[in-house]
Amino acid sequence: MQKTIVNIIVLLILFARICLPQAEYDASSIDPGWGTLNYAVPESPAFKILGVSSDNIMRPTSTRDIGISIGNYYINNGATIPKNITVEISPSLFNPDVSLADYQSNGTRLWYTSALSVGTKVNQDGSYQIGAGIKVKLVDKTDLRSNGKLINFINNIGPVLTNDFEKAMDTVVENYKKDKKVDRHVAYDSVFAEYNDSGNPKHAEIEKKVNDIMLSSGSHLSQKIIEYREEIKESLWNADIWDLGIAALFASKDSLLKSIKAPSIIGLWTTYGLPITSKGQLLIGLNTQVKDDSTGQLNTFNGNIGLKAYYGKNNTKGFIQGESGFAKSELPVFKMGIGIETTFAESIWIDCSLGMTKTGGHQALFTPGINISYAPGGKTK
Repeated sequence: MQKTIVNIIVLLILFARICLPQAEYDASSIDPGWGTLNYAVPESPAFKILGVSSDNIMRPTSTRDIGISIGNYYINNGATIPKNITVEISPSLFNPDVSLADYQSNGTRLWYTSALSVGTKVNQDGSYQIGAGIKVKLVDKTDLRSNGKLINFINNIGPVLTNDFEKAMDTVVENYKKDKKVDRHVAYDSVFAEYNDSGNPKHAEIEKKVNDIMLSSGSHLSQKIIEYREEIKESLWNADIWDLGIAALFASKDSLLKSIKAPSIIGLWTTYGLPITSKGQLLIGLNTQVKDDSTGQLNTFNGNIGLKAYYGKNNTKGFIQGESGFAKSELPVFKMGIGIETTFAESIWIDCSLGMTKTGGHQALFTPGINISYAPGGKTK
């Protein structure tokens, strides 16, 4: 089953990387590349219900089209294929052309910033646990597609950029006409056909010529848009955000899921994140679960409430967390942890932590944690 899941993940990554259209600086439409930022990969409810991370605070960040999470990779797996892995997909992956006006309506935005997730975990006896969940984003001030300052900037600068682009294309068409000795109509059709076809060998050549002309004229404004976008992005990583997720945990003795049983756990997570200074973020998380008992009935409740504080910059930041768990007829559980979160190549995110768990009056247990996540990195164009 793990091999099958890995193959599916590879196909999904290729789809997200290759098949999605390129972003445009046009505030009348939404493109996943334009709205995707290289923020930390959000945790999914399916990931949390597998119980492979050291805490019960579901990490909220800006929605990714696709995200992959591996909990405690080296500790649980050594150098082998991961024994626990989760994939989360947003519906926006399959319809990138929704208009900005539609996207900004409450119902549509709720749908396009939601996410579906599924994950698996291999137990020591060779049986499997499967988590399936859904998450909705109730508040997200990190979303560039809803950022008024950037949208106004693009709307104001767009007509100027469009005019400069048209002038540059006219120059390329005129040069094509002279070089090929054809009339202007033929030159125009040929140049635009080659430019609009990204698979055409001439596409990159024409694009470079247009950019060079715009740069030489001193009126190439796309770089200003990129710089303005990056400036806003760096100030938004810790903006207000609120996620709500629900997941169910299933069990199966075999990898083909022929013996899958009714869910043994159903969990609900909600986390609100808010800025604390320009370099800090505080997460307030709540988790409640209902589990089956010895008779197989879902009637055992427990809950967790926790705080997690980050400090640093988007790409690298330290964190400290604490939470308490409670369940009827069970000893209270207290957890604390410290760690660091960082990224490589704007696609791979790693958080390393050291956690302490204390149950009632028992001796405290210390556990290291290494979580690895992947999502296609944010684009600058």
